[in-house]
Amino acid sequence: MLEGNNTIGFFNKKTGKYVKGDGTQGKIYMNFTAFENQTNDVCYISELSDTQYKYSDFLKIAKGNKNLAKIIFDMVDWQHPETIFEELCNNGEIDENGRFLIWTDGNKY
Repeated sequence: MLEGNNTIGFFNKKTGKYVKGDGTQGKIYMNFTAFENQTNDVCYISELSDTQYKYSDFLKIAKGNKNLAKIIFDMVDWQHPETIFEELCNNGEIDENGRFLIWTDGNKY
């Protein structure tokens, strides 16, 4: 469920904690605006942990590949973004350096 400005879940100012909302496959916190604007705000928290991910974390996981960072952000729905990266590697879609092995329109090396 989207809360407020393009967000699944919300930040509780009283407790200072993020409250997860209903994603497609689990309880997550996801702030689309923070990711799209490449801010230093938390943009994702997975269902199974309280690890807070920012845009810079997605970019680091994607080995600096902005297109891949966006793809990973768009794919996470309960799991950690590192898991998505590993799945893309295991499926032969990217290499361990985040370079695309299968050409998809708009995805450059």
